[in-house]
Amino acid sequence: MTSPHDFTCDLTHGGSPSAAVIMLRQAADHLDWLVLGDSTLILDTCASEPTVICDDRLEQVAAPHRVRLDSLRGGIPEHAEARREYVETLGRYRNRDGGFWVASTDPLAADQALTGTIPTDQVRAATLLTDGAADAVNRYQFTTWASRLDTLA
Repeated sequence: MTSPHDFTCDLTHGGSPSAAVIMLRQAADHLDWLVLGDSTLILDTCASEPTVICDDRLEQVAAPHRVRLDSLRGGIPEHAEARREYVETLGRYRNRDGGFWVASTDPLAADQALTGTIPTDQVRAATLLTDGAADAVNRYQFTTWASRLDTLA
């Protein structure tokens, strides 16, 4: 059986639908975590500072390509053109070595996720953040991870 998109959609194109993934799974005595794409996991642990797991590969790739876009005022044609170029450029780095990884049409992207395990008794709280929610710390440095945890609590 064929679908309406067979032969019309290029699923290898960098602009194909994609998503960041962030998961936390509790087992009896530990937590397993997975972060893929521009998401951030904050673990409030017994340490003085929270443990922050952030897949920053998109930001590493994007920052040098965002300079022109950030220099232009929104709402003008030049900004719209710079945004189009920026998005197009990032598409060339999506799910590629030396680029960044997200859940999309290539199941091998899952192999690129950041993963780990931590004993449950070492974690008081956990917060899973989108890129926008993490930008207050990551991009704009308005606050700290500890303050972000306090605000959310």
